[in-house]
Amino acid sequence: MEEWRDVVGFEGFYQVSNFGNIKNTKTKLIKKIQLNVRLNRPQICLSKFDKVTTVYPHKLVMEAFVGKRPVGMECCHADGDPWNNNLSNLRWDTRINNSQDKFKHGTQKLGENHPMSKLTIEKVLKIRQDNRVHRLIAFEYGVSQSVISQIKSKKSWAHI
Repeated sequence: MEEWRDVVGFEGFYQVSNFGNIKNTKTKLIKKIQLNVRLNRPQICLSKFDKVTTVYPHKLVMEAFVGKRPVGMECCHADGDPWNNNLSNLRWDTRINNSQDKFKHGTQKLGENHPMSKLTIEKVLKIRQDNRVHRLIAFEYGVSQSVISQIKSKKSWAHI
């Protein structure tokens, strides 16, 4: 059964449910959760006294039903789906455990799957075999010398 509670900091304006829905208490309309394109995460805009605040739905659910975020903790999704903001899917946990969850769910962006990656697995393997000075290799691939050093020492791209 869906249970509603006031959104912390927006009491009397908005309520959040244990299913992750957010509604305006005056109009009773459910607000639409939108995609933050830059972060590829769901977000919602709430307003109070003509001030608009962008917030994450999972945080609203946890604060209303569990309590304020403990220091050093993050909100984690048990199934790895940031759109599933059902209370039963959320928990406060450490950043390390949240990162380990990403590997478990297969949602961690590694290597060439990372949106900022300039290299491919094929290029990294070639870099590891290349015996020239790091400066020349870096220039050829359009990366810094420190990137080359980290690749060769397997501090980055360690998954291959």
